[in-house]
Amino acid sequence: MGPKVDGVAGDETLPARSDVVIVGGGIIGVCTALELAEAASR
Repeated sequence: MGPKVDGVAGDETLPARSDVVIVGGGIIGVCTALELAEAASR
């Protein structure tokens, strides 16, 4: 028997259009997301 896993509520409605989709949360995905977020806030 493993540890108890708590479910996470998600949004099942996807937007009709997206400019960027980042797949993965490794170092490349996280750095890409950070760079795009910083560029969008300038």
